[in-house]
Amino acid sequence: MPQHGRYTSNVVISSEFFRPRIEAAGLHFLPLLGKAALDDATLFDRDNDAEPAEGLGFEDTAQLPQSITDSRYQTLMSLPDAWSSVKEALATLARRYPDEHVLLVSEAFFYGSMPLRYGALLSAALAAVLLPCTVCISITAPALRSVDMPPFGSPGKFDPSADGRKKNASAWQDWLERVTPLTDLLRQKLHEAGATDRAKIDTVHFMDGANYACHSAIAQIGVPEFEYPRSDFPPGFHIVGVVRPVAPVEPPPFAWWPELEANRKTHPATRKKVVVVAQGTVETEATELILPTLQLLGICDNVLTVAILGVRGATMPPQDTLPSNARVADYLSYDAVLPFADVWVHNGGYGATMHGIAHGVPMVIAGSGQDKPENGKRVQFSGLGIDLACARPPRDELQKAIQAVLYEPKYMETAKSMQRTARTYLAVCLLPAMVLQDLGRRINAAVSDLTRAPNIDEKAFDSMLKEIGNALVEADVNVKLVAQLRKSIKAAVNFKELPPAVNKKRLIQKSVFDELVSLVDPHAEPFKPKKGKSNVIMFVGLQGAGKTTSCTKLARHYQSRGFRACLVCADTFRAGAFDQLKQNATKAKIPYYGSLTETDPAVVARDGVDKFKKEKFEVIIVDTSGRHRQEAALFQEMMDIQKAVRPDETIMVLDATIGQQAEAQAKAFKDAADFGAIIITKTDGHAKGGGAISAVAATRTPIVFLGTGEHMLDLERFTPQQFVQKLLGMGDMAGLVEHVQSLKLDQKDTIKHITEGIFTVRDLRDQLQNIMKMGPLSKMAGMIPGMSNLMSGMDDEEGSAKLKRMIYICDSMTDRELDSDGRLFLDQPSRMTRVARGSGTFVREVEDLLTQQRMMAGMAKKMGGNMKNMQRAQSAMAGPNKQQQLAAMQKRLQSMGGGGGGLGGMMPDMGSLMKMLGGGGMPEGLDMQSMMQQMGMGNMMPPGAGGGGGRGGRKR
Repeated sequence: MPQHGRYTSNVVISSEFFRPRIEAAGLHFLPLLGKAALDDATLFDRDNDAEPAEGLGFEDTAQLPQSITDSRYQTLMSLPDAWSSVKEALATLARRYPDEHVLLVSEAFFYGSMPLRYGALLSAALAAVLLPCTVCISITAPALRSVDMPPFGSPGKFDPSADGRKKNASAWQDWLERVTPLTDLLRQKLHEAGATDRAKIDTVHFMDGANYACHSAIAQIGVPEFEYPRSDFPPGFHIVGVVRPVAPVEPPPFAWWPELEANRKTHPATRKKVVVVAQGTVETEATELILPTLQLLGICDNVLTVAILGVRGATMPPQDTLPSNARVADYLSYDAVLPFADVWVHNGGYGATMHGIAHGVPMVIAGSGQDKPENGKRVQFSGLGIDLACARPPRDELQKAIQAVLYEPKYMETAKSMQRTARTYLAVCLLPAMVLQDLGRRINAAVSDLTRAPNIDEKAFDSMLKEIGNALVEADVNVKLVAQLRKSIKAAVNFKELPPAVNKKRLIQKSVFDELVSLVDPHAEPFKPKKGKSNVIMFVGLQGAGKTTSCTKLARHYQSRGFRACLVCADTFRAGAFDQLKQNATKAKIPYYGSLTETDPAVVARDGVDKFKKEKFEVIIVDTSGRHRQEAALFQEMMDIQKAVRPDETIMVLDATIGQQAEAQAKAFKDAADFGAIIITKTDGHAKGGGAISAVAATRTPIVFLGTGEHMLDLERFTPQQFVQKLLGMGDMAGLVEHVQSLKLDQKDTIKHITEGIFTVRDLRDQLQNIMKMGPLSKMAGMIPGMSNLMSGMDDEEGSAKLKRMIYICDSMTDRELDSDGRLFLDQPSRMTRVARGSGTFVREVEDLLTQQRMMAGMAKKMGGNMKNMQRAQSAMAGPNKQQQLAAMQKRLQSMGGGGGGLGGMMPDMGSLMKMLGGGGMPEGLDMQSMMQQMGMGNMMPPGAGGGGGRGGRKR
């Protein structure tokens, strides 16, 4: 996280057992306290002499899996002490880093952070400086309640059918009754830890997912293809990939290791297959899986078997001799050996399974206990390998499974596909990104829950306000601003003075929206440059906030709107500043000025501005050094530059990730430079942005742009209403239209084809390339009303990678194939195999792309026929009733609907494409026709040819 995010001060709370490793990694260690200070011996010792809770001895839970009864020690009995450990860690952070934002990340079965989510109070001193966000990180398969599957660890299978859901419901009812003593104990320990929200506590059940769902967000280690496609993941659930493999610094110290390396370099026709087998690192009984695998494969001359015992200094159990093709290691990093493996045989631990996915190795699972049955079922379900569902598999079953995974290509294809997906994620580096998504979701959910209630009274209204306030405070909005917002909403919705006829739901929705807008709207008109004169804009801000990149983005923004724009580098303080600006400006084709010899930034700024004024440039942007509010000398330098160039506008660049420091920093800059506008950077998913809202309120200064990424086009104009609409999932259609117009996409050939009823593979490729130009898919989805929620299961990098693979497929086709309607591939399936090989993809990916093309071709054919009929009908119309006839014809066309909702749904067909890329479909009621007209394509669309968002154009 320090390498990829903004969280630079990492503290790990754990057992003393792990202190050496944590401190060796450069992290600050704090010990777990009291009963929470468990180590491996305590966790797995069945003879633990701790007193069991009354009525909850092991004999009372004989019908439950051992892993469940063990968790009584691991999670429940230790919960109050675990919460005390968390509070101690938070107090330590508050003392050491009083201005830092805190993100509290808990492993799913560490219950120590749960009390905070159930009303436990921090000390007054601690609550005054921080209110941490909490993220659950799941390092096992998710133990979450679902209508689509039975309880975690039970023998049933994933079954989302109607009959399956009935069975699942019955299994869950039985389960909750069986764990009633554990549920009672959980509620008791939450109360003991100081949790005060009794209403929420009374809904908690043991092992139904409350330890996940109570947090701001859930980070599930894994990839989407490995997890069941259940219909009811909780809000805030994110699959974040696997922990990236770490290559060994030097070869492992085994005499046989060079043989393994040499085998990999051998020609595939003569190379030996490599089977890696491990029992795990906790349950390490070698006779269960390791020895049977070595003996079974000992007769295979074309196989090398590598066994990992999992404990340093361990040896194989006594036996006659090891097979000649067996290689044994006492302890060996999976990351070191799995790159050589063709099959990965192990006991089903989740960590071992994720290592297999990270290296693209199919597997055979043979394990029992803890989470292993759940992991094995997912391996089987996803096609990643074969699950033998027992710790000591029969010899013949183990042999058949290894042979199948070794020689049937489908297993390796699935493993490599999952590996490619895993490479598109940044794993735990995404944790900070989840919290901004959570803010909009929680506000939306709070309002929706209230408006769906049959009776809206003051108690329910106050509960909604409390949830909105908590969400804003956790997103770094200043506590005083939140209190004012709640007060304003309450004043607008005064239950005592409301007339009986007033629609309370609509009034509440409007009041919440208006007050959120007021948080980011200072009602101050931002500066607008004038053509025909020199407009000097000076940038100020903290070091590392993104000033230099933002300067270039703004210059390019004005240049694309007809202004003569240029850049002046007055940053003589930071090494490499001029080189960075020069590189950015050259790439964007923007004139620039700087000096490698002059050390006085005021002189450089004045000379640059004078030069460009003489050359009649209209927008002159001056980049200055980074500042910190305590650096008085540098603040003086900033004021000297301001006097030297007399800017028409001063813009502060504010990093959205700095949290509640933003307000104090903004005030300091306001006092020194009196800036007139703010640009907020790094809003592309890695920040919460609440601190920036606080800065706007504190300085009464308008935000003019948002930096939404690293590319030169990633600069969005800020308007308060659109920002709040986007935050609440209401979309920003105006922003989408402006973005698409700025790209000047070439749609003429495709539109001409569609009007003729044609849609070729080349047309599909053109649409895919246009979508790639539009930027991150989540960015576009956030601008479309209702689409942001449907994109919650999709990662930008994953979607982009899939788009690229689809384009690679098209690029491997001949001109004849590209200009066809796809029937060539149906008539000659061998073409699909050739294209798959040429593009480095799988045949099923080619089939999926052609299915998409055929669907869109069918829509185009229907559209073309409708347009021709309409043109003939229009020509035949005459007389005084022409307008009425035209209106009637349009109504008939709309009622015909179908497919993609007309031409608007084709430009491009976002619904079906996003489904292919891992997201949802188009929301209902999206008027694509009007959007396309705004984008400059209205002349290509006859009346009645679009709308409906994939629902046939019918009005709803």
